[in-house]
Amino acid sequence: MTGKPIDYLWSFIVGGLTAIFAQIVYQLFIAAGFDPFSLAITYMLAVLVFLGAVFAAIEIYQPVEGLAGFGTMSVFSGFAAVITQFSALALDEGKPFWTAMYLGSKGPLILFGIGIPFAFVVALLMKLFHFQPADTTGLTVNVLPHVSVYIKAFFLGGLFCLFTQFMFRVTKRSVLFILTGAYCVGIVLSALGCMGLFDVFGQSGMFMLLYGAGEAIRLGMTSLLNGDPIPLIRYVILCSYCFVFASICGIILHKRHQAKQGSNSTLSN
Repeated sequence: MTGKPIDYLWSFIVGGLTAIFAQIVYQLFIAAGFDPFSLAITYMLAVLVFLGAVFAAIEIYQPVEGLAGFGTMSVFSGFAAVITQFSALALDEGKPFWTAMYLGSKGPLILFGIGIPFAFVVALLMKLFHFQPADTTGLTVNVLPHVSVYIKAFFLGGLFCLFTQFMFRVTKRSVLFILTGAYCVGIVLSALGCMGLFDVFGQSGMFMLLYGAGEAIRLGMTSLLNGDPIPLIRYVILCSYCFVFASICGIILHKRHQAKQGSNSTLSN
């Protein structure tokens, strides 16, 4: 990020292109027969996590992150990339793996540590006051969607990434603060019934974002309070996979750092 207006353009473009890719993956899982309102979204996010961690491990992700800022960090895969990078940094400093895994996951753990209890409180208040909006009213998913679905995903994903970039510049708060705010905004908008509008319009353009992750945890908490823990369990499994796999990729990145240091030492000698 340069701190210049061009950052907003790159956030929009990269976020939008990621949304198109996410929509393609989402459609493939639907075509394979997975439920479009649960497993297809979960598996799509798992693919994004996998690619985020792997691309960070082979140092492809970092230049894109530097260019697009919240065009990458607002996406769920950004968690995996962050964990990979910071766990590798801890390993570079000589920390043991489990300590490096904790240090690499510290930021996401803080975000979830704030967001998940908040989602529970929101879901509890909704249950106590018998307030239950329809979150996905009007959402229809076709195995072979019209090209407009991808255009809408591009626009919505890019727009929310641009908005998050804008809030970062205007508020001058930390990246973690902004991302936690995005997660909690998703929870609140979901409780108010607004997220369904974005889901209908942009599908994976919203599902892939932290705003969408906020919606998912609120729905999971609501299901839990209604006696169905499965959505929340699925959410926890996805997040656990993100933490573990990204930390393992941190080892790969650490080994690459060591190889570079060895090469530099050889050249200097």
